[in-house]
Amino acid sequence: MIKVLVLGLFVEGATDDDFLPPVIRRTTEQILAQHGQSGTYEASVLVIQLTTNQKKDRAESILQAACDAYGYHALIVHSDADAPIPNKAILERIEPGFKLVRETSEKACRD
Repeated sequence: MIKVLVLGLFVEGATDDDFLPPVIRRTTEQILAQHGQSGTYEASVLVIQLTTNQKKDRAESILQAACDAYGYHALIVHSDADAPIPNKAILERIEPGFKLVRETSEKACRD
Protein backbone atom coordinates (compact mmCIF):
# COMPACT_ATOMS: atom_id res chain seq x y z
CA MET A 1 0.00 0.00 0.00
CA ILE A 2 1.34 3.43 -0.96
CA LYS A 3 1.08 6.11 1.72
CA VAL A 4 1.52 9.85 1.38
CA LEU A 5 3.83 11.55 3.85
CA VAL A 6 2.46 15.03 4.61
CA LEU A 7 4.80 17.61 6.11
CA GLY A 8 3.90 21.18 7.03
CA LEU A 9 6.52 23.89 6.60
CA PHE A 10 6.68 27.15 8.56
CA VAL A 11 9.38 29.57 7.40
CA GLU A 12 10.60 33.09 8.08
CA GLY A 13 10.68 34.60 4.62
CA ALA A 14 9.88 34.37 0.93
CA THR A 15 13.28 32.99 -0.10
CA ASP A 16 12.77 30.09 2.30
CA ASP A 17 9.48 29.30 0.54
CA ASP A 18 11.32 28.72 -2.72
CA PHE A 19 14.45 27.01 -1.41
CA LEU A 20 13.35 24.69 1.39
CA PRO A 21 10.48 22.54 -0.01
CA PRO A 22 12.63 20.74 -2.62
CA VAL A 23 15.43 20.26 -0.06
CA ILE A 24 13.00 18.86 2.52
CA ARG A 25 11.34 16.61 -0.06
CA ARG A 26 14.68 15.23 -1.30
CA THR A 27 16.07 14.75 2.23
CA THR A 28 12.89 12.99 3.39
CA GLU A 29 12.97 10.68 0.39
CA GLN A 30 16.61 9.83 1.17
CA ILE A 31 15.76 9.08 4.81
CA LEU A 32 12.85 6.85 3.77
CA ALA A 33 15.12 4.99 1.33
CA GLN A 34 17.81 4.51 4.01
CA HIS A 35 15.22 2.90 6.26
CA GLY A 36 13.75 0.70 3.56
CA GLN A 37 10.53 2.69 3.32
CA SER A 38 10.90 4.27 -0.12
CA GLY A 39 8.48 1.76 -1.69
CA THR A 40 5.97 2.31 1.09
CA TYR A 41 5.53 6.03 0.46
CA GLU A 42 4.86 7.98 -2.70
CA ALA A 43 8.06 9.12 -4.35
CA SER A 44 7.06 12.72 -3.87
CA VAL A 45 6.63 13.83 -0.29
CA LEU A 46 3.94 16.47 0.11
CA VAL A 47 5.33 19.63 1.73
CA ILE A 48 2.64 22.17 2.52
CA GLN A 49 3.83 25.69 3.19
CA LEU A 50 1.87 27.35 5.97
CA THR A 51 1.27 31.07 6.25
CA THR A 52 0.18 32.72 9.45
CA ASN A 53 -0.79 36.16 10.61
CA GLN A 54 2.54 37.96 10.68
CA LYS A 55 1.18 40.42 13.26
CA LYS A 56 1.37 37.70 15.89
CA ASP A 57 4.62 37.13 17.71
CA ARG A 58 6.74 34.23 16.46
CA ALA A 59 5.68 31.79 19.21
CA GLU A 60 1.99 32.43 18.49
CA SER A 61 2.66 32.06 14.76
CA ILE A 62 4.27 28.65 15.35
CA LEU A 63 1.26 27.61 17.42
CA GLN A 64 -1.07 28.75 14.63
CA ALA A 65 1.00 26.82 12.06
CA ALA A 66 0.82 23.71 14.27
CA CYS A 67 -2.96 24.06 14.50
CA ASP A 68 -3.16 24.52 10.72
CA ALA A 69 -1.01 21.39 10.33
CA TYR A 70 -3.24 19.23 12.53
CA GLY A 71 -3.41 15.80 10.90
CA TYR A 72 -0.06 16.17 9.13
CA HIS A 73 2.75 13.74 9.94
CA ALA A 74 5.11 16.53 11.05
CA LEU A 75 5.56 20.29 11.09
CA ILE A 76 8.97 21.61 10.08
CA VAL A 77 9.80 25.01 11.59
CA HIS A 78 12.65 26.93 9.98
CA SER A 79 14.48 29.85 11.51
CA ASP A 80 17.78 31.31 10.36
CA ALA A 81 20.50 30.99 12.99
CA ASP A 82 21.82 34.52 12.33
CA ALA A 83 24.92 33.43 14.27
CA PRO A 84 27.64 30.77 13.97
CA ILE A 85 25.93 28.65 16.64
CA PRO A 86 22.22 27.87 16.13
CA ASN A 87 21.43 27.44 19.85
CA LYS A 88 20.31 31.06 20.23
CA ALA A 89 17.81 30.76 17.38
CA ILE A 90 16.46 27.51 18.81
CA LEU A 91 16.08 28.94 22.31
CA GLU A 92 14.68 32.33 21.33
CA ARG A 93 12.74 31.79 18.09
CA ILE A 94 11.68 28.14 18.03
CA GLU A 95 11.41 26.72 21.55
CA PRO A 96 8.83 29.31 22.79
CA GLY A 97 6.52 28.24 19.96
CA PHE A 98 7.07 24.55 20.66
CA LYS A 99 6.25 25.23 24.33
CA LEU A 100 2.91 26.78 23.31
CA VAL A 101 2.18 23.77 21.10
CA ARG A 102 2.90 21.37 23.97
CA GLU A 103 0.65 23.35 26.32
CA THR A 104 -2.33 24.00 24.04
CA SER A 105 -5.57 22.10 24.33
CA GLU A 106 -6.32 22.87 20.66
CA LYS A 107 -5.93 20.22 17.97
CA ALA A 108 -2.39 20.72 16.67
CA CYS A 109 0.43 18.86 14.97
CA ARG A 110 2.76 17.98 17.84
CA ASP A 111 5.51 16.28 15.82
